[in-house]
Amino acid sequence: MRGSNSSLSSLSRRQPWKLINIADLPDAVLIEVVCRLSCSKLIFRCKCVCKRWLTLISDPYFVDHYLRHQSDKKRHIIRTLIYAREYVVRLRFHPWTNPTVVATYNDLMLCYGNLNRYCICNPCTMQWVALPRIPTYTVHRRSEVRVGFICDTPCYNYKEDEHEDQKGDVMQHNAAYRCKVVRIRPPEKGYYHFSFEWKVDIFSSETGEWRKAVVLSPRAITLNGLGFPHQGILYWLGREENGCSIIFGLDPFSDKPKCFFIALDEPLNDLRHFGVCGGCIRMCGLDMATRSLIVFYLKTEEDGKLCLSKRMVYSLDQNMYLDNESNVSLRPFDPNDEDVCYIYVYGECVRYKYNFRTRKWSTIVEEIPHQISYSFVHVQPWWPTPVPRLPQRACPAESN
Repeated sequence: MRGSNSSLSSLSRRQPWKLINIADLPDAVLIEVVCRLSCSKLIFRCKCVCKRWLTLISDPYFVDHYLRHQSDKKRHIIRTLIYAREYVVRLRFHPWTNPTVVATYNDLMLCYGNLNRYCICNPCTMQWVALPRIPTYTVHRRSEVRVGFICDTPCYNYKEDEHEDQKGDVMQHNAAYRCKVVRIRPPEKGYYHFSFEWKVDIFSSETGEWRKAVVLSPRAITLNGLGFPHQGILYWLGREENGCSIIFGLDPFSDKPKCFFIALDEPLNDLRHFGVCGGCIRMCGLDMATRSLIVFYLKTEEDGKLCLSKRMVYSLDQNMYLDNESNVSLRPFDPNDEDVCYIYVYGECVRYKYNFRTRKWSTIVEEIPHQISYSFVHVQPWWPTPVPRLPQRACPAESN
């Protein structure tokens, strides 16, 4: 042992160990290190280290390499629900006073602020861009307007790698996307009035301007709830004069907005959009006459129209509600488990979880706010979506 220690001592004197600074690492090695961080939020913080790191992380090659790494590791994409009481907390970086989230698309949020203004922001990157003011002819109370927000392309594009020494496809973050904001104005007599004609305002990120349009419904309807996107179409829920539920769709990317209409022909209570399951839109509603949960699965045909794929009926447990028919309400679905939805019983202040696959009910103790009217799904993709770049004439001074 004594000889061994003397040998190490003499070796250290002849070849002293050199401390390696991370700044001395080649770009390729540094990229490999940073790509192994657990989430993109930490990577964005690394942009502040120095100009070199900012340049490397901003390069499309880094983004492609990071997305490849996430795909190989099969990283789970996190989805969360946000409620009304969380809106302002999430947007503390925003300069507006108490902005309200009115729609989401993946990790982008559409917010409504003072003076009849909207903006698009990303809480992860803390970037935001203000939209032009809505023309004065469309000023209405926020609660009266039905709003939808949609983008036309996926977060990532795939293409074959041109280099023979590389295997697989190249994943590129799609920053050149189009987005639309749609506002459906209330009829002159108010939203509880059934109407065939609906006046809409559509904002385009390409032009940076609002434009007017008129869409016609084949039946007199009233609309309620939030707009939700699916395969390039925005949909809203509503009902006919006979009380039956309907789904009203609008294609905001066409030159002349096309209308889609499907009647469910059932008077359902508390009809809600429950996400996409197996490629189909899933709608859930309560039929209090039969004390059942009705689930509709709607698929998109080649012509873009929705059609009913299947209808499922799930009986409510008689022990979970009181005699009052209006005391049961649907709550948001689980964004990370397509088999689970929640139900709230007002009289007993009890929350239930239902699993569509096992058809079993269970009482839960997790706090799900019962005062909320709406909730939004906020998706955290592998790489955050940049806010859209609007033409310079569209409010250049109010973005970051």
